Parts: sequence; C-alpha cells; structure tokens
Amino acid sequence: MEATLFPELRDLAKMPDADTSTMHQVCDYINWAKKNSLELFFKLTDEQRSQCNVSDDRKLYAKYLASQEITYLAEIEQLQVFSEFATIISKNGNLAKDAPTFSKYFNRDGETDKPMPKFVVFLGHAENVFPLLQALDSPSPMNPPPGSMILVNYYEIADLEGDDKYQVVVSYVPNNRVDPTDVQVIMTKNAADFVGDI
Repeated sequence: MEATLFPELRDLAKMPDADTSTMHQVCDYINWAKKNSLELFFKLTDEQRSQCNVSDDRKLYAKYLASQEITYLAEIEQLQVFSEFATIISKNGNLAKDAPTFSKYFNRDGETDKPMPKFVVFLGHAENVFPLLQALDSPSPMNPPPGSMILVNYYEIADLEGDDKYQVVVSYVPNNRVDPTDVQVIMTKNAADFVGDI
C-alpha cells in the first residue's frame, strides 16, 4: 500500500510525515466514518476506498490467518491429498472410488468408476508454498516470488515392474516464467516410498 494508496492519502489527509502504521489507522477512520455517514474534508475515489477496505481486512488476517499452526494444518492436509493420489495411482486406480479426497472432488455426481484426472490444480499463496517446501525437506525461500508453484507429477513407467513402475516427481518453479532452467526438482521417488515418507 506504500506504493499505491498511502502516498496519495498522505496528501489528501495533509499528513506528509505519517508512518505506515498511522496510515492504516487513517484507513480505519475512513471506513468507520463511511459506516457512520460522516463527511470527510477530502474526497476519495472508488479505488482509494477499495484499498482502504483491504487495509481494514489486515486485522482479520492477523487475528485468524497469520498463525503458523493454521497454515501448517492446511499443508498437512495437502500432503495427505498428494499421498492419496500416489496410492490411487500405484494401485492402478483400484482405490479411487473409496479414497476420501478422490470421492470429495471427483465423484460428486455419484459415479464411482471415474478415472483419475490427468491434471489437478490447487491454488494458494506464498504462505502455502513455503511450508509445503519445508515439509518436503527442500531449501526454500521464506517469501516465494509471485507465480511460484509446486508441481507434483505422477508417472507410470511401462518398462519397470513392482514399486518402481509408479513414480512421483516433485518440482518447484520459483517464479511465473515458463523456463525449464527455473524448475528445481525436489524429489523423485516411487509412489510407495513417497506415500511412506509423507
């Protein structure tokens, strides 16, 4: 907000030396004034009001979402999903109709014979990427850049037998450029070992 709203708001509020914390308080006052139909001595654009609303939301994040424990619980669930998918694939899809995550996401219409989807996307933020990388024992940045992603690829290798027939490759792409040199392979394991480690 220092790059967008706050410089403009300092000018409007005639507070050129106010620090970031004070400007958040100014936004709190603006939101309070609007709720109570009070007039301000300056006018805000719709975009500026919208950004003040974002400032107000920071308190909800700090109170309910900024806890490391909450973030890690979500990542544990995500790792369980990856593990379940690996189990389904290594059993040649035989567990698909009974697996809880598979049933939750892919059998919503009651069909129990659907194949494993070819591509599944889970969307998140930096606070999802970092703990997942930590859980996978990968050296990782505290603040992954925008567009970073973790790729979990499941392979069936026709030339191999036994546990090695089904492989899991986990990679980290640290930015939003599609450049093969940016991809960092974190682990390559057969599906059974992957499930056991998770």
